[in-house]
Amino acid sequence: MSVRIVIPRRFSISLAQVCTVVCVAFFLAIPAWGGGRTKILYRPKPSQGAHFWGTMVFDSAGNLYGTTQQGGIIPCGPQQGCGTVFELSPQPDGTWTPQVLYQFNGGTDGELVYSGVILDSAGNLYGTTSSGGNVQNGGYGYGTAYQLSPGANGWTETLLHTFALQAGDGEYSVGPLTFDQSGNLYGTTYQGLTPCGYGTVYQLSPNRQGGWTENILHCFDGGNSDGTYPSAGVIFDAAGNLYSTTYLGGPNGDGTVFELSPSGGSWTEDILYDFGPGAPEVYPYASLVRDKSGNLYGIFYGGVFELTPSGGGWTYSTIYQTQPGLHSVAPNSLIIDEAGNLYGTAEGGSSSNCRGGGCGAVFKLTHREKGWQMIVLHNFPGGAGGADPYGALVRDQEGNLYGTTYDGGRKGCRDGGCGVVFEIPAKPE
Repeated sequence: MSVRIVIPRRFSISLAQVCTVVCVAFFLAIPAWGGGRTKILYRPKPSQGAHFWGTMVFDSAGNLYGTTQQGGIIPCGPQQGCGTVFELSPQPDGTWTPQVLYQFNGGTDGELVYSGVILDSAGNLYGTTSSGGNVQNGGYGYGTAYQLSPGANGWTETLLHTFALQAGDGEYSVGPLTFDQSGNLYGTTYQGLTPCGYGTVYQLSPNRQGGWTENILHCFDGGNSDGTYPSAGVIFDAAGNLYSTTYLGGPNGDGTVFELSPSGGSWTEDILYDFGPGAPEVYPYASLVRDKSGNLYGIFYGGVFELTPSGGGWTYSTIYQTQPGLHSVAPNSLIIDEAGNLYGTAEGGSSSNCRGGGCGAVFKLTHREKGWQMIVLHNFPGGAGGADPYGALVRDQEGNLYGTTYDGGRKGCRDGGCGVVFEIPAKPE
């Protein structure tokens, strides 16, 4: 089983190789765990978008917003479109109406979208692209951060930052953005310009001129004790500290979990855990989640881990390890509910319709007296029912789960379909 991450520009590789590079709504009912029925809410045409990757977000009215990595009407090289931002609006009859809010243009605009979008209190959307922007000398660009604002004539894009315009800036922002309480944005880049060749953690702050100013909070320089190649977003604790992972690097070279703490106008890095060497738990790559007790949970290549604060340090535990076998489940992402249950998307699963022994799955991890119990909530069948769910899930107030798949759905896109948006109804208690 191979977990894939697609890193600019247009490379599709296994995680073990990542260090070498960086409409109409549909309801297709498919049996799901617990007696509910998984619903397909949206199967876009190539002109509407292709290949979902980032996490969606709800607004206060219950509308869903998200991105497609490719697709749209404006071609970008060999891709089918430069990517889109879309909205799904629930209707009284139970259907969802799709609307394409923005289609990326490539060039100095962004393209190739891995991250989803986040909302501010005024209803503006924020996200990043992994390519586009600085296209000097015939290059494809190193990505952008953007804002989409609603208006009487539709949605307007504003570029907040173009990456890799000056020394020390980052390149290829593939993880999601995060707001702080003051309205500043935070994210990571997978690589960067010297001296930050192995990635950055950055902040974007509104300035008095009406624009945004970038501040590099941490520069990954490839040193023996530092991590390299951060591909996930960052999360905050109540004290304003930031947490995330690097896919590689650290003393053992197999990835790290790190904390950045504000101190006197700068930020201090602390490596909380160093993966490897020689252990199966390596290559952490997804965004972390945090429970009410301050425990951190994350994904490594083939499993789920927990870090617990203990005596001024952190104690590591593997709470789920993928087992060998045709129908094994390898997690891609995590979210957490109020009770501390973990939900995520995964590769593998019981369907035999896709290459590699499975079309993907959605799972739940529940903490029991004897450890953590894995429950598969849904196995994707491939084809019209979707395949390869790479993005994270989102829950509504009733506990229903929503997510996307990279492949499957409507034909006409490369790599086996344009992808789908799905809903898994909450299991009755």
